[in-house]
Amino acid sequence: MTTSGSTTNDPAGPGPAERLARTLVLARRGKTFVLGAVLVFVLGLALAVAVTLRVRRSYLSECTFAVRAAEAPGDHDSADSSSKRAARLKDMVHERARLEAAIRKFNLYPSVVEGQGILDAVEIMRPHVGLRARESGRYVVSFDTTEIDGVDTRDLVRQVTQHLAESIAEDYLGGSMNELRTSTTFLLKEVASANDQIDDHIKKVTVFLAAHPEFAIDLAATGGSVGLTGLGIKSAKAVDSSAVAMKQTDPVLAALWRQRARLEADLRAPPVFAAPGSLPRDQAVAQLDAATKAYAEAQADLVTKSGKLTAEHPDLQSARAAVALASKQLQEARARLAFIDGKGDGKGDGKGEKGAAAPDDAQAAKLRQVIAQIAAREAQLAKVGAKPAASAEPAPVDLAASPQVTLEADWARLLRGLAQLALKAAEAAKADLVSIVEPAYRPTRPMKGRRAMTAVLGGASALAFALLYVLLRVMVDDRVHDAGDLEGLVPVVGTVVGPPAEVPARAQAIAALARTSGARPGAIVVDRTQVEDEPFPGWPIRVLPALATPQSKAILAVIGDDPKTVSSLRVFRHRLELLHAEGMRTFAITSARDGEGKSTVAAQLALVLSESQRARVALVEGNLQRPRLAQLLGFSVPAGAGLSAQIMSTMRGDVTPWCLMAVGPSIHVLAESSNEPGHPRALHSAFFQDVLALLAQVYDYVIIDGPSVLGGGDANALETAVDGLLVVAREGASRKSDLRLALKQLGTRKVIGVVMVETTASDA
Repeated sequence: MTTSGSTTNDPAGPGPAERLARTLVLARRGKTFVLGAVLVFVLGLALAVAVTLRVRRSYLSECTFAVRAAEAPGDHDSADSSSKRAARLKDMVHERARLEAAIRKFNLYPSVVEGQGILDAVEIMRPHVGLRARESGRYVVSFDTTEIDGVDTRDLVRQVTQHLAESIAEDYLGGSMNELRTSTTFLLKEVASANDQIDDHIKKVTVFLAAHPEFAIDLAATGGSVGLTGLGIKSAKAVDSSAVAMKQTDPVLAALWRQRARLEADLRAPPVFAAPGSLPRDQAVAQLDAATKAYAEAQADLVTKSGKLTAEHPDLQSARAAVALASKQLQEARARLAFIDGKGDGKGDGKGEKGAAAPDDAQAAKLRQVIAQIAAREAQLAKVGAKPAASAEPAPVDLAASPQVTLEADWARLLRGLAQLALKAAEAAKADLVSIVEPAYRPTRPMKGRRAMTAVLGGASALAFALLYVLLRVMVDDRVHDAGDLEGLVPVVGTVVGPPAEVPARAQAIAALARTSGARPGAIVVDRTQVEDEPFPGWPIRVLPALATPQSKAILAVIGDDPKTVSSLRVFRHRLELLHAEGMRTFAITSARDGEGKSTVAAQLALVLSESQRARVALVEGNLQRPRLAQLLGFSVPAGAGLSAQIMSTMRGDVTPWCLMAVGPSIHVLAESSNEPGHPRALHSAFFQDVLALLAQVYDYVIIDGPSVLGGGDANALETAVDGLLVVAREGASRKSDLRLALKQLGTRKVIGVVMVETTASDA
């Protein structure tokens, strides 16, 4: 039958207070593993110190530079420009040439450069160089590196970071400007060379035309409106082609044409002195005052702007040009007033103008005379019918192919190129300005590998591992420490408190009484007059008195009525009395393995059940392979009175009463003798079950000290002969895994529950 249901704990389960109490119990249980936890902590701390001393610290330095954008007022793509600028700067900071130059300059990664090459060193350095954008056009260049053989690298980090920032700023500004300067210098050299060639050709042409003025007319005639404008010679009016042919075929007409050309050249020459036009003196004085005032204002504006602007600023250059123009106008006004004052004083008689005009009138009259002669000659030739030969007609002159025109075209092209360069220079003046606002700093604490932090983290980790060690040991501890460890496995029907350190006074008094009666010290005195040879008339049972002298403190604690021990056993007894009321009489005390205190619990339980003769108890030795009851209670079993010997005698056909030893007024023991060979196989015979059935009929309780479950099948043979099984678990010694295996082997049909035994119990 199943009896565990009557002893099951409250199905409602533990409440919050019980759970908290259970948690505290488990926490206190960790004290058992303090030594191991201390060892783990010390090892972890030593490891943390070793790691701290070997850690390589990394230092980081940063340098901030500002990019001041010069954008037109109408620009609306500032965000796009900023993103492009950031991308360009990021590409610049990771350029292989820049990093390679830094590696060579500061001797970075020497082992990598020597063993693998500069390219591998660049690849190693690239992830340690960074650039990030800040607000308002500021950018931060950073570089970090680790210690090399324990050498401090903080100064090196600062120098490398400053070098990278300066090189980026220089390249950002100078990249396009250097290109522009090179192009400008080249084109200026070409312009200077072309100017020299043009000046040389102008001199040659001027000398030639001065000697042969008639060629100026020929060139003008062939070109029409085309002329050497660059040389200052105006084109003459186009003439009839027939007249040109007559001039080339008739010598007289050709001479007249050459004379006409010389006269026209003389008339076109500028006068030796051209006097200024006649102005009233008041107006000249007003112009002088205005020029003086304008010059003073221009000078003041130049002084103001010189204190605020740089020499290359366009506003300052414009102020200088205004001063130069005002100075020129002031000089002209002074010269004009001086001329008027000199003429008014009679110093100029006006002969100069008349003297200069007279030659001009004579030359003009002579020119008109020559023109009339040319017209008369052409009319005469036309009347005669002279026609120029076709072969004599001059070939048209290609002015576009002349060296002068080619030089003028080159001059114009160079001027256009110079204008384009000036435009590019103006655009470059509007370019972004780069300046370093925060130089690279010397780091005071490492970015990575902080030894103090590493030591603290190492100590904390060691402590955490020590606590984790304790927690894991508590969690994986398979030993049974209290009833809480068996929740969900099997109900706990009782707990036996361990014996006190000293023998109770009552036990000492009993020992003194034994000494006065001639018994051995510490003996349980049994009055022979109260022991009947046949206490159960009509039943084959015979009882012999025994002089028991127990040495176990656990037995003496029960005899001496120790409060804690006896109280716990009385609670256990009450549970068995409830089961007895249900008709259960025979109980086997077993355990998962040997040495867990089942024999002591069986003897203590029998003594408590027989307390004050409230019940008749038979204590039977059921562990025939390792009998302990006679030794535990301190008495000797007469020859042939052992359990296995009596079973073997019955098996041989001897009909004798079963002999039990009386160790108390109402407690009789059927023990196994340790002085003669036993017969363990007798436990599996039917006679063993018969004797248990016989005892159950005449005794109130039959307590069997059974064998351990694991390692044999004796406990299973005992299970079939009893009403219930009690499994003993010793606190701190029994294992839950063993209990599971034992319960699995026995089954739950007759298992009542577990009896906990405190670790202070001295006997097993």
